[in-house]
Amino acid sequence: MITYIWILYICITGVQTRVRWWREQILLADSYEPNKALPERYTMYRNGSLQILHVQLEDNGEYVCQAIRPAPWGHVTQVHEIEVMYPPSIETVPASGELEINLGDEVDVQCVAKGVPVPNISWRTKDEEIPLLNDRSQLRFYADSRNLSGRYTCVANNGIGNPAVAHIDICIKCK
Repeated sequence: MITYIWILYICITGVQTRVRWWREQILLADSYEPNKALPERYTMYRNGSLQILHVQLEDNGEYVCQAIRPAPWGHVTQVHEIEVMYPPSIETVPASGELEINLGDEVDVQCVAKGVPVPNISWRTKDEEIPLLNDRSQLRFYADSRNLSGRYTCVANNGIGNPAVAHIDICIKCK
């Protein structure tokens, strides 16, 4: 769970205004129906602002605020697009994080990173960065030497929270 709060503001003052909030074309709140139950974690204030507590990935989407005012002012609509940012996570392929392969075969492993914004990926082995693989999720090479055996580390970083780290241990054996 991501424990942030979003408050979406409506900028209408002065005139008695009916405020309605919609998400993905579903009515969330209506200032003329104050007893209508809002979804959990949502609050609409008297000024028409909408608050979302403990923002989660499912809260991504388009929120539309409609301010209905008497003549001669008319309606005003504001659209708010929410994209929830979250720290990176990594899944390795193979999922076990271990690969045993014969000398001369092709090594093909991956670190699949998720996060918003999209994480950058870097690879390391034997405490050295592999610069040609930056921002690539896949590591492929021919196992033409047993010296290529060892731990390969991928790091996913998107500037949100801590970087995610995963290891893949590659064992190259003689046929």
